Amino acid sequence: MTYDEALKYFHSMYRFGSVLGLSRIKVLLKTLGDPHNELSVIHVAGTNGKGSTTAMIASMLIQAGIRTGMYISPFLERFTERISVNGVEIPEEAVAELAPVIKDACQYTERACGEHPTEFEAVTAMAFLYFKQQQAECVALEVGLGGRFDATNVVDRPRVSVITRIAMDHMERLGPTLRLIATEKAGIIKPGCPVVSAPQADEAMEVISATAKREGSALRVVGRDMRVVPLSSDLSGQTCSLYSDRLCISDLHIPLIGEHQSINAATAVEAVLCSGFSLTSDDVRAGIAATRWPGRMEVISREPLVILDGAHNPDGANAVVETLGRLLPGKRCILVSGVLSDKAVSEMVCAFAKCTRYAVLTRPDSPRALDPEEYGRYMGTAGIRWEVTDSIAHAVDRALSLAGPEDFVLITGSLYLVGAARTYTRRLFPEYFEQTTKRK
Repeated sequence: MTYDEALKYFHSMYRFGSVLGLSRIKVLLKTLGDPHNELSVIHVAGTNGKGSTTAMIASMLIQAGIRTGMYISPFLERFTERISVNGVEIPEEAVAELAPVIKDACQYTERACGEHPTEFEAVTAMAFLYFKQQQAECVALEVGLGGRFDATNVVDRPRVSVITRIAMDHMERLGPTLRLIATEKAGIIKPGCPVVSAPQADEAMEVISATAKREGSALRVVGRDMRVVPLSSDLSGQTCSLYSDRLCISDLHIPLIGEHQSINAATAVEAVLCSGFSLTSDDVRAGIAATRWPGRMEVISREPLVILDGAHNPDGANAVVETLGRLLPGKRCILVSGVLSDKAVSEMVCAFAKCTRYAVLTRPDSPRALDPEEYGRYMGTAGIRWEVTDSIAHAVDRALSLAGPEDFVLITGSLYLVGAARTYTRRLFPEYFEQTTKRK
């Protein structure tokens, strides 16, 4: 296969849907020699913050000289972003070489199980196989959806199970209450393996604590076992101090925007401290400072001020609006947005209404995309003036034309939209993307 043929093959599995469960992935991996059993894993679940926490964990391990794999979902601009070793994305040639192996294993799995693996299961299996081939010493592994029945949860003995902030999302799959969603996320906790949790709402923390106790797993909680002292916050990131019985580090700079990133950083630091790997304070500082997490509160231009963020649920939308309200007092937002139909759209729009003076709406490139006209009716109900454009590129151009000196442009909603917008804006703001490439 060529790389393009490999992508076409993986994406063709979209027709099998997103089906939670471990039966298919277990057969698939057994066919491949169970590569996941030969990997050392830090497993990360949660609703919001799991991606940036995973990226910070990987960055610190790399800084400490540990050959580190990272698996994330979904990708933003390129399929190869999902799988990386020591910060280098899987080469297209490797995807082309591994795809036929995965295809043969998927065909066997379908005969054995009566069901074909899903796209996420096939890509997860490829990631495990690649990490084994690359002799990764540790893998920072992000859950796709939920936890208990997510394909990544075939890992039986993680070095650490990590749970970032839990909020209401994917209720149709995970349950209609925070307690039920927390039960699914806590499914990654394994007997006798350490657990690290971000601060949680009481009912979510009750589930995590009870699960950890039942499994005999030592639980560390940010805010209880590690104190976070915020010091400053601006469009270049956060500075905070972290204090625990294991590490005290002052004036830690986090190059990610939003005070919630201090909590994510503390969660990541606590996770690597529990992992058994030896990291110094310098490793922590350098690893956090080197973390890049595109498309999440990412300032791609200062004049005009343009921000990308994949806020795709009410908790994420509120975090973005609150952060920008603190950092940009008095400024109003020109919103570029498109969302998926299975999201809590009304609640998200209520959050956006706190800062938005005008919205340019369009359709993300997904079969699950909400019709922008319907999205607009939510906007109108919230008192936001809006219009619809026929493409993401036109939506960005229109927002830039509307933005005055006291406005900023926020491109947010589905990650499908944010990724496409990031690709398009490369030609509008080449200086930023050239600097970003050099920093890698």
